[in-house]
Amino acid sequence: MKLQFVADGKWRLRSSEGFRARETELYKAICGRFTDQLSTAGFSRRLLIRIQIFIAYRSERRHILPSRGALYFLSR
Repeated sequence: MKLQFVADGKWRLRSSEGFRARETELYKAICGRFTDQLSTAGFSRRLLIRIQIFIAYRSERRHILPSRGALYFLSR
């Protein structure tokens, strides 16, 4: 098995179907937590809830991303 390092590994990861499915699943789960609050909120409160959703998504998404110093390789 020959290992080759890939220059655009992070881009390949983010464009892969499996990773996109995990991101979509994560976003839906976070939005599900705020559904009740969004249904009863006014305009300004909705904006604040959307910001909370974004912050929660960004912080939880870091758990599924590889670390900054990760090396990407392709095994053939």
